[in-house]
Amino acid sequence: MDDLAKVAGNSPSPVKGPTHPKPFNLLSEQRHESYIHQMEVETKHKEEEEKRKREFRAREINLNFPVSNIQSSPRALTEPKPFRLQGETRHMHFQQEMGVRLEQEQEKAKNAALFKAKPLPKSTYKVSKPVTPTRPGLTQPFSPDMMLKRRVRERQQYDAYAEKLREEAAVQKKVAEQRQQDEEAIELKEKRNLPVCEGGMIPTANPINAVLMGEGI
Repeated sequence: MDDLAKVAGNSPSPVKGPTHPKPFNLLSEQRHESYIHQMEVETKHKEEEEKRKREFRAREINLNFPVSNIQSSPRALTEPKPFRLQGETRHMHFQQEMGVRLEQEQEKAKNAALFKAKPLPKSTYKVSKPVTPTRPGLTQPFSPDMMLKRRVRERQQYDAYAEKLREEAAVQKKVAEQRQQDEEAIELKEKRNLPVCEGGMIPTANPINAVLMGEGI
């Protein structure tokens, strides 16, 4: 133990220097750089393709085409022929119709401007008989139809009609009940004449068992 402590006390501890970081690259950065490079290459390729398409390329002139020996003969000058458009025809018809209509309007205005005296009334040149006044008869009094009386009369008519409907409904209900009672009585009478196995009311005894008959019970 003393030797170990002596050795530990005499040996100086080494002093470490500062840690220097080393540069490193992430995989995502490498993928991003490769993607950027690929996009640049594709963009450059597309630009070159577009530039190549926009370039003008003239076709070559064929200088070896055959020369024809056909000589063109002089032709006569074209002589113009008179013609009329459909619009001109319609315009002429419209002008004719407008002329006729204008003449009619002028004739109507001329007739309306003429003065026409009204004929004299008959009383100016025919002697009329004197009218003798007649004495009117006496006014006959009558009982006024008041609103209250009319409402009372209408209410009485309504009550009478409603009572009639109630009586008819009561008669129909009574007839239906009587018919139902008759049908139930007939059905009950039929059931009284039928055995129980057929839905009737007459009881029927089951047959005696053969085993019981053999034992003498």
